[in-house]
Amino acid sequence: MCAPLILFGQSSPDLVQLDKQIKSKQGELGKLREEIKLYESRVAKKARAEANELNRLYELEERISLTSRLITALAGELQQLDQGISLARLLIRSQENEIATLQQKLADRFVHIYKQRRASMLELILTSKNWNQATYRSKYLKVAADYDRYLTKKVKAEIARLETRRQQLARSRVLKTNLLEEKESALPSLGGTLSWT
Repeated sequence: MCAPLILFGQSSPDLVQLDKQIKSKQGELGKLREEIKLYESRVAKKARAEANELNRLYELEERISLTSRLITALAGELQQLDQGISLARLLIRSQENEIATLQQKLADRFVHIYKQRRASMLELILTSKNWNQATYRSKYLKVAADYDRYLTKKVKAEIARLETRRQQLARSRVLKTNLLEEKESALPSLGGTLSWT
Protein backbone atom coordinates (compact mmCIF):
# COMPACT_ATOMS: atom_id res chain seq x y z
CA MET A 1 0.00 0.00 0.00
CA CYS A 2 1.34 3.49 -0.92
CA ALA A 3 1.56 6.43 1.39
CA PRO A 4 -0.98 9.08 0.57
CA LEU A 5 0.36 11.67 -1.76
CA ILE A 6 0.50 15.16 -0.32
CA LEU A 7 -0.12 17.76 -2.88
CA PHE A 8 1.55 21.14 -2.85
CA GLY A 9 -0.52 23.64 -0.93
CA GLN A 10 -2.17 20.98 1.12
CA SER A 11 -1.13 20.07 4.60
CA SER A 12 -1.64 16.97 6.57
CA PRO A 13 -2.65 17.04 10.19
CA ASP A 14 0.72 15.53 11.16
CA LEU A 15 2.57 18.32 9.38
CA VAL A 16 0.46 20.96 11.07
CA GLN A 17 1.12 19.28 14.38
CA LEU A 18 4.85 19.13 13.60
CA ASP A 19 4.84 22.80 12.64
CA LYS A 20 3.19 23.65 15.96
CA GLN A 21 5.75 21.59 17.82
CA ILE A 22 8.64 23.23 15.94
CA LYS A 23 7.23 26.72 16.63
CA SER A 24 6.70 25.79 20.26
CA LYS A 25 10.27 24.51 20.52
CA GLN A 26 11.56 27.64 18.77
CA GLY A 27 9.68 29.75 21.32
CA GLU A 28 11.19 27.72 24.13
CA LEU A 29 14.65 28.07 22.58
CA GLY A 30 14.14 31.83 22.28
CA LYS A 31 13.15 32.02 25.93
CA LEU A 32 16.17 29.93 26.89
CA ARG A 33 18.44 32.19 24.83
CA GLU A 34 16.98 35.26 26.60
CA GLU A 35 17.44 33.60 30.01
CA ILE A 36 21.03 32.68 29.10
CA LYS A 37 21.71 36.28 28.03
CA LEU A 38 20.23 37.60 31.28
CA TYR A 39 22.24 35.09 33.28
CA GLU A 40 25.46 35.95 31.41
CA SER A 41 24.75 39.64 31.95
CA ARG A 42 24.23 39.07 35.70
CA VAL A 43 27.43 36.97 35.85
CA ALA A 44 29.42 39.67 34.00
CA LYS A 45 27.95 42.36 36.28
CA LYS A 46 28.87 40.34 39.37
CA ALA A 47 32.37 39.75 37.99
CA ARG A 48 32.82 43.49 37.40
CA ALA A 49 31.50 44.25 40.91
CA GLU A 50 33.85 41.65 42.41
CA ALA A 51 36.76 43.07 40.41
CA ASN A 52 35.85 46.56 41.67
CA GLU A 53 35.63 45.29 45.25
CA LEU A 54 38.95 43.50 44.83
CA ASN A 55 40.51 46.70 43.47
CA ARG A 56 39.07 48.66 46.40
CA LEU A 57 40.48 46.05 48.77
CA TYR A 58 43.94 46.35 47.18
CA GLU A 59 43.71 50.15 47.32
CA LEU A 60 42.72 50.06 51.00
CA GLU A 61 45.53 47.63 51.80
CA GLU A 62 47.97 49.93 49.99
CA ARG A 63 46.65 52.97 51.90
CA ILE A 64 46.99 51.09 55.19
CA SER A 65 50.52 50.03 54.29
CA LEU A 66 51.53 53.56 53.27
CA THR A 67 49.89 55.06 56.36
CA SER A 68 51.71 52.57 58.60
CA ARG A 69 55.01 53.42 56.93
CA LEU A 70 54.27 57.14 57.35
CA ILE A 71 53.49 56.62 61.05
CA THR A 72 56.78 54.75 61.50
CA ALA A 73 58.70 57.49 59.67
CA LEU A 74 56.96 60.22 61.69
CA ALA A 75 57.72 58.44 64.97
CA GLY A 76 61.40 58.23 63.94
CA GLU A 77 61.43 61.88 62.94
CA LEU A 78 59.82 62.86 66.26
CA GLN A 79 62.55 60.98 68.07
CA GLN A 80 65.21 62.85 66.07
CA LEU A 81 63.46 66.18 66.75
CA ASP A 82 63.40 65.38 70.48
CA GLN A 83 67.12 64.64 70.35
CA GLY A 84 67.74 67.89 68.45
CA ILE A 85 65.72 69.89 70.99
CA SER A 86 67.58 68.26 73.90
CA LEU A 87 70.94 68.94 72.25
CA ALA A 88 69.98 72.57 71.57
CA ARG A 89 68.99 73.00 75.24
CA LEU A 90 72.31 71.50 76.37
CA LEU A 91 74.25 73.78 74.05
CA ILE A 92 72.28 76.81 75.24
CA ARG A 93 73.03 75.91 78.87
CA SER A 94 76.70 75.45 78.00
CA GLN A 95 76.83 78.82 76.24
CA GLU A 96 75.02 80.49 79.14
CA ASN A 97 77.57 78.94 81.49
CA GLU A 98 80.34 80.29 79.26
CA ILE A 99 78.82 83.77 79.42
CA ALA A 100 78.53 83.48 83.20
CA THR A 101 82.21 82.45 83.34
CA LEU A 102 83.20 85.40 81.14
CA GLN A 103 81.16 87.79 83.25
CA GLN A 104 82.81 86.39 86.38
CA LYS A 105 86.25 86.87 84.81
CA LEU A 106 85.38 90.46 83.94
CA ALA A 107 84.09 91.06 87.45
CA ASP A 108 87.24 89.50 88.93
CA ARG A 109 89.42 91.66 86.71
CA PHE A 110 87.60 94.82 87.76
CA VAL A 111 87.81 93.78 91.43
CA HIS A 112 91.53 93.13 91.00
CA ILE A 113 92.03 96.53 89.38
CA TYR A 114 90.01 98.16 92.12
CA LYS A 115 91.93 96.42 94.90
CA GLN A 116 95.18 97.49 93.36
CA ARG A 117 93.80 101.05 93.36
CA ARG A 118 94.05 101.18 89.60
CA ALA A 119 90.45 101.79 88.76
CA SER A 120 91.11 103.69 85.58
CA MET A 121 93.30 103.25 82.55
CA LEU A 122 94.81 106.64 83.22
CA GLU A 123 96.06 105.52 86.65
CA LEU A 124 97.54 102.33 85.16
CA ILE A 125 99.34 104.30 82.54
CA LEU A 126 100.51 106.98 84.97
CA THR A 127 101.87 104.41 87.45
CA SER A 128 103.97 102.75 84.79
CA LYS A 129 107.75 102.89 85.23
CA ASN A 130 108.39 103.96 81.66
CA TRP A 131 106.68 104.85 78.43
CA ASN A 132 106.96 101.30 77.01
CA GLN A 133 105.28 99.80 80.08
CA ALA A 134 102.51 102.42 79.89
CA THR A 135 101.97 101.68 76.18
CA TYR A 136 102.02 97.95 76.86
CA ARG A 137 99.48 98.24 79.72
CA SER A 138 97.24 100.46 77.66
CA LYS A 139 97.28 98.06 74.72
CA TYR A 140 96.84 95.05 77.01
CA LEU A 141 93.79 96.54 78.72
CA LYS A 142 92.26 97.55 75.39
CA VAL A 143 92.88 94.12 73.85
CA ALA A 144 91.55 92.36 76.96
CA ALA A 145 88.42 94.53 77.02
CA ASP A 146 87.88 94.12 73.26
CA TYR A 147 88.37 90.37 73.51
CA ASP A 148 85.93 90.11 76.42
CA ARG A 149 83.34 92.13 74.49
CA TYR A 150 83.94 90.00 71.38
CA LEU A 151 83.54 86.73 73.32
CA THR A 152 80.44 87.94 75.13
CA LYS A 153 78.87 89.13 71.88
CA LYS A 154 79.79 85.89 70.10
CA VAL A 155 78.39 83.67 72.86
CA LYS A 156 75.18 85.73 73.05
CA ALA A 157 74.77 85.45 69.26
CA GLU A 158 75.31 81.69 69.51
CA ILE A 159 72.70 81.44 72.27
CA ALA A 160 70.24 83.42 70.12
CA ARG A 161 70.96 81.15 67.13
CA LEU A 162 70.53 78.00 69.23
CA GLU A 163 67.32 79.31 70.78
CA THR A 164 65.94 80.07 67.31
CA ARG A 165 66.87 76.56 66.18
CA ARG A 166 65.32 75.03 69.30
CA GLN A 167 62.08 76.94 68.64
CA GLN A 168 62.08 75.76 65.01
CA LEU A 169 62.57 72.18 66.15
CA ALA A 170 59.80 72.57 68.74
CA ARG A 171 57.38 73.96 66.11
CA SER A 172 58.31 71.17 63.71
CA ARG A 173 57.77 68.65 66.50
CA VAL A 174 54.26 70.01 67.18
CA LEU A 175 53.38 69.73 63.48
CA LYS A 176 54.78 66.19 63.24
CA THR A 177 52.99 65.16 66.45
CA ASN A 178 49.69 66.44 65.07
CA LEU A 179 50.26 64.62 61.78
CA LEU A 180 51.22 61.43 63.61
CA GLU A 181 48.07 61.58 65.76
CA GLU A 182 45.97 62.21 62.64
CA LYS A 183 47.46 59.23 60.81
CA GLU A 184 47.25 56.97 63.85
CA SER A 185 43.56 57.81 64.27
CA ALA A 186 42.96 57.25 60.53
CA LEU A 187 44.57 53.80 60.57
CA PRO A 188 41.78 52.02 62.54
CA SER A 189 39.13 53.59 60.31
CA LEU A 190 40.96 52.26 57.26
CA GLY A 191 41.06 48.83 58.86
CA GLY A 192 37.35 49.17 59.70
CA THR A 193 36.48 49.76 56.07
CA LEU A 194 38.09 46.44 55.24
CA SER A 195 35.88 44.46 57.60
CA TRP A 196 32.78 44.62 55.40
CA THR A 197 34.51 43.22 52.31
